[in-house]
Amino acid sequence: MTVNAKTSASAGNTWRDLPAAQQPEYPDPEALRKVIADLESYPPLVFAGECDQL
Repeated sequence: MTVNAKTSASAGNTWRDLPAAQQPEYPDPEALRKVIADLESYPPLVFAGECDQL
């Protein structure tokens, strides 16, 4: 497996800091912000401990 991005949690990076070569254009930035805020309010789909077990 090859890792191309720094994944150190101590660096304070988030997924938004990573390069994205192909992104759709969203015509309504306010609607996008609301959707992202809504998704961020949900619990994680996978917990860190589950990833560690893999």
